[in-house]
Amino acid sequence: MVTWSDIRRWNSAAFQPVLEALAEDRKRVLRAHWELECSDTSQDWQGKTADLAAARRVQLQERCQVLVDAIDALIAATTKAQSGTYAVELTVSEACSIADQYGFEILGSGQVADASDDRAQPTEDPEDFPRNLAELTARLNALERTQKVVELALQKAEKVDRMYSEALGNAVQGGI
Repeated sequence: MVTWSDIRRWNSAAFQPVLEALAEDRKRVLRAHWELECSDTSQDWQGKTADLAAARRVQLQERCQVLVDAIDALIAATTKAQSGTYAVELTVSEACSIADQYGFEILGSGQVADASDDRAQPTEDPEDFPRNLAELTARLNALERTQKVVELALQKAEKVDRMYSEALGNAVQGGI
């Protein structure tokens, strides 16, 4: 389970080197596949050794295709995780912006607290009552809105984390 403290440090740009490395690996595998296809299998090469070599060549070509498919799946999952992480970053930024505007504190757990001493104070002057009530209402609405945005960021982060963890687990187990 992700926490507010965790997602405050999320950075979608961190996926870029991973995507670049996967793209390079994909190129290498495709190059190997191409070289296998271009390897000489002339008609004058016959016999048991030739048959075994041809069968092994086909196996290697098939393995290359499996690897390309696996890399493609990882690229797709990583791209989706990068995009999801960016969405989380934007939502975190929105929550922090509202919190900063009103002087709220977002705790590591994701709970929003009003730590400001600038809250509307009760007054004895009846003319100040509507203004103080309006300020207090606006502040409470902003506190509620900030909490909802924090919860949304945590939900998005949980979804991204679950999806990418699952994709990486499949890759490790050979599921892709």
